[in-house]
Amino acid sequence: MLFMPQVAGTPLQVAGVKAGDWANYDVSQHVTGNATLVQGYVDIYGAYANIRYVSLNVTQVLDGTNVSLTLGIHHADGTIISSSSTINVTADWQPENPPIVMMKNYPPTLSSVTTGVFFNVSRTINNLIVNSPMGRVSSALRYSWDKETGLLLRQLFLYTVDENETNTGTFTYSFVMTGTSLWHAPPNTPPSKNSPVSPSGPQFIEIYALAGVLGSLILGVVAYGLRRSPEAKRLHRKST
Repeated sequence: MLFMPQVAGTPLQVAGVKAGDWANYDVSQHVTGNATLVQGYVDIYGAYANIRYVSLNVTQVLDGTNVSLTLGIHHADGTIISSSSTINVTADWQPENPPIVMMKNYPPTLSSVTTGVFFNVSRTINNLIVNSPMGRVSSALRYSWDKETGLLLRQLFLYTVDENETNTGTFTYSFVMTGTSLWHAPPNTPPSKNSPVSPSGPQFIEIYALAGVLGSLILGVVAYGLRRSPEAKRLHRKST
């Protein structure tokens, strides 16, 4: 850990968040292949299945290091399951179970430091990648935190179970920030006539997607476009 000088009688402020800060997250899960093989992972993350979103609210920061927060799982029927915890952002933690918030400007370099655009604001991102040895069961876990505040930006977990060469199941869990009070984009200026209008909402330079799902979507769009094209319609009229 990095030790920083402090004024006598003033607590060391290493937490990048404060009471009242909040963030919301979107949660998604996907199963491909043999669902039976990955049913155990589906059960582990069952509390996050079919929900609207997850909210995080910082309730207290004590001595600049102990962050108390509340997580709320918001279901489609309006029910909310809440849990509270306190995290010491200077404490040691294991890569397999990292905290949802860490100290600001976390000193050690984890796996990589990158940049990305979140809600029209460029952010520095501290990434951690944890891969298990290859075998019948393998996992690839990726975590990303905002470096300045230490708050989790996203998680992507990929679990694969290989029963044999032709019998495989995969479970993917994604947890992505969709809004926060910690930073804001500057007021939008009217675009010039010659400049394109930028898309609104969160934008990510890094996009995580399953190749199979993405490929299916692309093929579907292309096929639909071919069916709707003037040439296709002309050929259809000729054939009839």
